[in-house]
Amino acid sequence: RRGRAKAGAALDFLRKEVFLPEKGSRPHRGVQQIAVVIIESPSLDNVSTPASYLRRAGVTIYAAGTQPASESKDLEKIVTYPPWKHAIRLESFLQLSVVGNKLKKKLCPEMLSGMPPLMSFIPESTRQSTQEGCESVEKADIYFLIDGSGSIKPNDFIEMKDFMKEVIKMFHIGPDRVRFGVVQYSDKIISQFFLTQYASMAGLSAAIDNIQQVGGGTTTGKA
Repeated sequence: RRGRAKAGAALDFLRKEVFLPEKGSRPHRGVQQIAVVIIESPSLDNVSTPASYLRRAGVTIYAAGTQPASESKDLEKIVTYPPWKHAIRLESFLQLSVVGNKLKKKLCPEMLSGMPPLMSFIPESTRQSTQEGCESVEKADIYFLIDGSGSIKPNDFIEMKDFMKEVIKMFHIGPDRVRFGVVQYSDKIISQFFLTQYASMAGLSAAIDNIQQVGGGTTTGKA
């Protein structure tokens, strides 16, 4: 069954259940909060309101999606303003590898500029080395929100996993550095792992490999 997902429910889930200090989120320490949403079909539910609540909670949202999601304008409704900077349209999920580099270019300056003045103790040399890639990014809490509904072909789901593994390689992973979590959504929402669960590249990579596609409908609003 080729189900569709509720992206709105998934976005709500991120705000209410995931980006929380007790789940390892560090906004109180000035650490950038970032969500990367990968979406295929138009959401079955409203995404505008949940996305706006999540953005107001201080989370920067990027979204990558294929044609149907682009046509429905879901990408623009989900992402942080301006859309041209945060929404990435794909012809197919094979292009996710390209998105990795785009994301790197966007995330690195984003994270550095997002540092509050209190973090000026970070050496000037570190702040200037953005061009060298995300090595310069000291801290960030990043969640991938991935569509695991029946509308995603198994090969596309593998592409999503490869994409996540490519992205984590761009950063210094560690308990006090950059941390990643993954939430999968369809007609139900599953926290694959939280920010605090894996503090090494090897651990994260193995955890991503172990993610199984849920299938069913797609609910992006509740995550």
